Parts: sequence; C-alpha cells; structure tokens
Amino acid sequence: MKINQMLHKIETLQQQVDLISRNSNQLLLEPELLSAVLEELSIAVEELQIQQEEMSITYQEMLLECQDYQALFEEAPEAYLVTDILGVIQKTNQAGTKILNLPREFLVGKPLVIFVAETSHQDFYGKLTQLQQFPQLQNWQLLLQPRDSNSFLAKISISPIKDSHDTLIGLRWLIMDTRLEALAIGNLS
Repeated sequence: MKINQMLHKIETLQQQVDLISRNSNQLLLEPELLSAVLEELSIAVEELQIQQEEMSITYQEMLLECQDYQALFEEAPEAYLVTDILGVIQKTNQAGTKILNLPREFLVGKPLVIFVAETSHQDFYGKLTQLQQFPQLQNWQLLLQPRDSNSFLAKISISPIKDSHDTLIGLRWLIMDTRLEALAIGNLS
C-alpha cells in the first residue's frame, strides 16, 4: 500500500475513533463498531510495520550500493577528483593523491590550479569559465605540476555535476598521466 493511501486510511480511522469517543454511549448500543475500528487499526499498524521493514531493507541495500561505488571510486586506477564549480578540490581517490603527489588531507579544499603548471594557468581558467557557461563533458590536455615533482602533460575528462534543477554544482575530473601511455608505447616499439 502506498504511503498516501496509508495516511488516508489512518486519518479515516482517527475520525472514527474521535466520533466514537464523543459518542461513548453509542458503544453500548453498537459494540461491533468499536471492534471493527480496532481491527482496522490493528491492520493499519501491521501494514506500517511491513512498510517500515521494507524501507529498512531498501535503506540497507542502498547503503551497500553506496559503499560499492565508493570502493570503485577509491580503487580506480586513474586519478579522479571532484571539485566545486571554481575548481576547488572536494574529493579525490588514491590515484589522485598519487598523481598530485600530496596526501588527501592536504588536497581537499585546495584549488586545482595550484597543481597546474604556471604557464597553463590562463588556459586552465579560460577552459574552466567555458565549462561553467556550457556544462557538458569536455576533454582537455593540460600541463600539470604535482607537488615537488616534474610537470607532465595530462589528458583530462571533465563532466558536470548538476542538481535536480539542472544547475551546475560541481565537476568530476578524470586525470590520465600521459607519461604512462608514452612508456607503454615505448615498450611496444
């Protein structure tokens, strides 16, 4: 039974109980009315308990699914970052900490631009502004500068995160290290 139907049924039963309590003399004349209302209340309580159990099971299933997706995100072989629309890092996976050469606790809250080579800052801001105006999947190549490490050309895929009103609220970044690709190609040669 749907929640709205259950609420309507409970309201109807409450009205009947109110009517009975105001006309308690009627109970003496019609005890089967009280019995019927109590039976309906009992059924309604059982239905609510079943719905609560079903909701609890659904909640547990959703929690497990969230944990699975979190594990997929965390253990992905490529660097994944989530930023706000200004490029401030909110989340990263293990590969993200490795590629930027900084522990997670020092990455979260930092603008991604500090990991972009200074010569690419203007390009980064231009593309970020374009992404804010036209939020759609974009692929970039960008010179990244990890902490205490050499810069490298990265392939980046950025996808928008939108709320239920289709408003841009964040960005998902997939960062691929082209040095690994170059090594693989070199090994094939």
